[in-house]
Amino acid sequence: MRRGKLQAPLEVVGPLGFRVWLMNERSASMVQAHAHADLELNFVTDGWLTYAYGGQVVKLEPGSLAVFWGSVPHQTIDCAPRITGVWATFTLPMLMSWKLPERMDERLLKGEFLKIQIAPEDLAHEEYVLRRWAADVKRGTDEQRTVQLELEARMRRMASEAPSSSRRTSTLPPEPGIERALAYIHQKYREPIPSSEIAGAAGWHEKYLMRAFKRTLGMTLGEYLTRLRISHAQWLLISTEKSMLDIAFESGFQSAAPFYQAFRKVSQGVTPLQFRKSAQAAAPNP
Repeated sequence: MRRGKLQAPLEVVGPLGFRVWLMNERSASMVQAHAHADLELNFVTDGWLTYAYGGQVVKLEPGSLAVFWGSVPHQTIDCAPRITGVWATFTLPMLMSWKLPERMDERLLKGEFLKIQIAPEDLAHEEYVLRRWAADVKRGTDEQRTVQLELEARMRRMASEAPSSSRRTSTLPPEPGIERALAYIHQKYREPIPSSEIAGAAGWHEKYLMRAFKRTLGMTLGEYLTRLRISHAQWLLISTEKSMLDIAFESGFQSAAPFYQAFRKVSQGVTPLQFRKSAQAAAPNP
């Protein structure tokens, strides 16, 4: 697998919850899979990125504009030697406040990787606007409101243009079995799944699966499964009034105790109830 040499990209953080990074030619690889509570936008202007996300492998090329919920474990697993573009994250309350069409928020929170392709004749303008976000966010709140409007406009465009399934797979170098393992995990994670069963789906021996998974994604198979189950639980906490026990069972946990323990660990000490209350408080009034 080719990895670009790491160099910290320019990051700008603003008071409205935006974070904006400018990709440079040596900053596109992630050391390991990770997850976060924000929505993430990727825009590639030159070069390419390959993501492992939600049981699929997705390649972003020049002009690719992609958005996904960062709570699902994800990782850039390969990249061009030279790459430029923009990364940005924004908050869940911001997404919900826009009341996007086509149940866009539901699609994202259920783990879809949404992707559209900017037309070649529009690419220069799109690059100018998105790269300007870093300067606007740095200036302060008024400029960030402009960024928020521009971001909302792009999300509305994606709601109408992104296909209902944005799954575009490619070979995952150098371990093609990883993609099969990820796809199987994402079909079955709400059930008890022995690692031997996942290894069978990958076409590997169980011990080899464990080593390849850790080497490729930077976390163990168990850690990845836990993050997926917690992501599903977060969706249920936001979108339903189901009891904590029902959510635990529906997310793949066999009892309440391991659910609470895992949730607090993944959410940095936040309990499921605190998460639900925070989401309800942040949601726009009808």
